[in-house]
Amino acid sequence: MIIKHYNLNSTVKPVFLFLLLVIVFSCSKGTKDTSLFEPAEMLKEADVLISKEKYEDARKILEDIRVKDASRKYATLASLRIADTFFEDGSYEEAAVEYETFLNLHTRHRYASYAQFKLAMCYFNRIN
Repeated sequence: MIIKHYNLNSTVKPVFLFLLLVIVFSCSKGTKDTSLFEPAEMLKEADVLISKEKYEDARKILEDIRVKDASRKYATLASLRIADTFFEDGSYEEAAVEYETFLNLHTRHRYASYAQFKLAMCYFNRIN
């Protein structure tokens, strides 16, 4: 019986190097946004924009929080603040939709009574 001896070292090295290069290049592509997602800071930034009556810019930041927040802690607050921006802007129909959506999703949230009040104010402000 003849046993052939294969040199695994010469076969494994090129495969290993190829895999290493694939991993390095695949990780380096598509990393356009390297900033950290900090929803608390983003909420503060949105509040500053709201105080300056830049509602559209604030809504963009709040929508970003609502989409990206995996913990849902800040996403819930962002949803409520989006409704507030519509209300402050005088867009009572859009605000009412946002408040209703908030109440449908978060019926027992600590700000549910606030959302109910603001929803009622949306309907009140639409009365001629």
